[in-house]
Amino acid sequence: MCVCVCVCASCTKEQQIITNNQNEDTALDKVLSFLDSRNQKSGFDDLSLDESVWYLEAALNYSYCQKHNFYGNEIFDSIVFNYNLDEGGLIDDELLFETYNNMEGFVNDLIRTLKKYPYYNIIGIDIEASEEVDQFILYYGVSFTNDAAKCLPQLPFGSTDYWDYGDGGKCGEYSGCNGYGAATIFESYINGMYGNYPEGCWFTDIQSIKLTSTYPYYPLFADWDPCLSPTQMNTYFYNTHEQGFLRMPSNRNFYHIEINAYFITYPFHEARWKYGILNYPIE
Repeated sequence: MCVCVCVCASCTKEQQIITNNQNEDTALDKVLSFLDSRNQKSGFDDLSLDESVWYLEAALNYSYCQKHNFYGNEIFDSIVFNYNLDEGGLIDDELLFETYNNMEGFVNDLIRTLKKYPYYNIIGIDIEASEEVDQFILYYGVSFTNDAAKCLPQLPFGSTDYWDYGDGGKCGEYSGCNGYGAATIFESYINGMYGNYPEGCWFTDIQSIKLTSTYPYYPLFADWDPCLSPTQMNTYFYNTHEQGFLRMPSNRNFYHIEINAYFITYPFHEARWKYGILNYPIE
């Protein structure tokens, strides 16, 4: 059974896609030049740390993140790769190519683990540099479908939608659907509603904004009771959606959202929105 959370792109999104096309050729040329140099093992410019992040991130997104289907099960995680700067504070081309090859190897291993599911894809790759420890942090997200996806409730949430704040399933007088909860349901729906771009689109220049359930971001879930009522489910879903779009940079498109559930004194949500420049291939 394939459950795909999908809403057609609005006129507003189409306008954003068209607006961003003016940068597509430049980004594509840079990525293809980098990949060609890597394949030919030919010389490439030594790059600053920021430039290295751009090329690694853009090339991986171009190569592996051109499908944007969300299937109701999402996993977000990260992995680190070491780097060294030369005496001029740059990353030389050999290390850059080696790092890309290592990252690509990880992504291909990830794809192999996903092949056990009927439907799957990598929904995002975001790279940051941690200068304190000389490491690239590769954040990634995957989406896949299995039988658990049938637990996704309908919007708006109805009278039986009492859900654990994280992924503990139904709660209150209801039970079942372990692995789903308010955090995972919000995440699946917001990604499915706004991240379903046409196949072939890819992102560059990714930015992230992280908000937690503390002032002034209290509209995200935070309560003493980890069991959300239908009213709370609707309220916090709307608030989570609104907080991210209120803070979207004017020159970026929505990429995806990751929602984590924590319990420190009381249960609460932390949301990380990703935005980027959308490159849309024109036939």
